[in-house]
Amino acid sequence: MSHPMEVGADPLGNITRINNALEAMPAQLEEAQTKLSNVEHQLETAKAEVNKPFAQEAELSEKLDRLTALNALLNMDEKGNDAIGMDEEGRKKNRKENLQTDQRNGLH
Repeated sequence: MSHPMEVGADPLGNITRINNALEAMPAQLEEAQTKLSNVEHQLETAKAEVNKPFAQEAELSEKLDRLTALNALLNMDEKGNDAIGMDEEGRKKNRKENLQTDQRNGLH
């Protein structure tokens, strides 16, 4: 931690500034320790949240399947009739692409 201070021409003024900086250090230390404690608590909370399962996973999967089917119907003109007969691998790929697009757009 640094403590910048302007040095002037007056030696007594410089000593006063140094003393003021020294007197402020305990309060600054306490503030830094409080901030550290808060950040550590936030980190632990975030770790716990990351390990929780996604509560709406089944609903999300169902909605993504429906979205994939609707997108396939909407894209029939572009892809021909292949969109209707899309196999499971194609639906998974399309679902993954939709999820990535939603994440980029901030929807998830």
